[in-house]
Amino acid sequence: MASNSRKRGDNKDTGTSLVPGQPRWQLPSIARDHYGLNEAQWQLLIDNLYPSANTLDGVLLALAYCKANNLNIWRKPVHIVPMWSKAKREYVEQVWEGYNSFLTIAHRTDSFAGMDEPEFGPDKTVTFTAKFERRNSNEPIERQVTVTYPEWCVVRVYRLTKNGRFPYPGKVHWRQTFATTYTVDGNEFPTEMWIKRAHDQLAKCATVAGLRLAFPEEMPAYCAEEMSGRVIDDVDYTRSVGAAVPPQAAVNPFDNIPSYTDAGVPEQTRKLIATACENALRAGVSAAWDQSAEWVLKRFSGDSNTVGYALTMLKRCRDEGIVPSVKPTVQASAAPASAPAPTATREETVTTGEAAKPVDLFGTIPEFDEAKVPDKTKRTVVQACRNALQGNTDQVWAQAVAWVREKYGESQDRLGFALSLLQAAWTSGQVPEVSMSENTPPSDPAPSARDQVAQELFGHLPEFDLSQVPDKTKQNVAAACESARKGNVEAVWIEAISWANKTYAKHPDRLGYALSELYAAWTSVTPG
Repeated sequence: MASNSRKRGDNKDTGTSLVPGQPRWQLPSIARDHYGLNEAQWQLLIDNLYPSANTLDGVLLALAYCKANNLNIWRKPVHIVPMWSKAKREYVEQVWEGYNSFLTIAHRTDSFAGMDEPEFGPDKTVTFTAKFERRNSNEPIERQVTVTYPEWCVVRVYRLTKNGRFPYPGKVHWRQTFATTYTVDGNEFPTEMWIKRAHDQLAKCATVAGLRLAFPEEMPAYCAEEMSGRVIDDVDYTRSVGAAVPPQAAVNPFDNIPSYTDAGVPEQTRKLIATACENALRAGVSAAWDQSAEWVLKRFSGDSNTVGYALTMLKRCRDEGIVPSVKPTVQASAAPASAPAPTATREETVTTGEAAKPVDLFGTIPEFDEAKVPDKTKRTVVQACRNALQGNTDQVWAQAVAWVREKYGESQDRLGFALSLLQAAWTSGQVPEVSMSENTPPSDPAPSARDQVAQELFGHLPEFDLSQVPDKTKQNVAAACESARKGNVEAVWIEAISWANKTYAKHPDRLGYALSELYAAWTSVTPG
């Protein structure tokens, strides 16, 4: 059975050569003059690296993207991904970086410290049914497939910071992540790759999610494995099977651009948009501007001011060929020298654009009932806020948020409370007051405050036989203790304890040894 990807461009001239040895498209001047390709290299590129590309624009977009991001196109770091456009009623080729490219970027940072094996949730079997267009017929064809997939997957990516080796867990759910193909009836239907390799594809996406969390400034938005087969929701319309969509139904993203004010766009966002303009200008094809506009609408969804600014800059660059310059954000007038400078809260810093902090760090915070949150959880989250404020770097806050989502992800009330408290601490620069239930023990000085925290962290330390602990286990535990000492915030210790419990769950002696060593390491750096 022929692959659909080979037929997606049948309604157009795909440039397929009927003469053996001849390239599908002649070498364009931009590929020769701007990218330095000769005839042989061009034929190798379009016939060997990207044989399934259906348009010349797709190949030129890949060249432009690789040059702008210092990627070697001969290693195929990007994929030309066909995505169904509802507005155009055809597949549109876009360029997305692949899984291997994300790993390459991580290694280039010199801060990438490896990652754990994927951890999968329980398997689930579901049958998908959907209707597809039938070639040369108005009647759709129905297809059904049964897929067994893991409900979720976690991959912990490690990054070296000045405070130690921090884990960044990327957790994704299969039903929220799997790539879908276009269907007539709108029912979800996975692509062939996600049907055949349900576990592998989810593991790749979990790895990419962890890499994005660990290296948010370096990583692209999505990878090809996540975007393959996606539907571009250009226009939300209802159509009957076989009905033609008039050309005017397509939406031009540069029409009806929202109004905006320059002062409301942070300097870092301006730089990002200027880079997008430069990349689209270098591509030299019309599809680059549409793709950039779609990226803007997705990246800044809900922020009409930034969307208006970004689309205006893209349109101006497209029409005039000028990349927008980025001027430093104008700061408020300084206070008199005789008066101490006021300390801005995190909220004021974000609003005025002083540091352009990532306001979406905490994501969507679920609603919660504080009365259902146990006092122990409240005390743990309060301590996490103190630890994060002590470190007070973007990496520390990202680690705290990741830890909270993993620890309380199954409880909406606890997760909502923890995220809201972290956000309040991040915004105000201090730990918010938290009310405890009436049966909370009085806050009299305990015999040992450290012992109370140790009890919450380590619980009861099991006994163990040291002779049953292999040298390899001792080496791994020693490395974990050293990393936790360097980080020395509660989230790091909790992650180390969680690692020990999961790694040695089936070996009581090794588990007891690991927990006792971690406890000893913790007491060595924690005041009594």
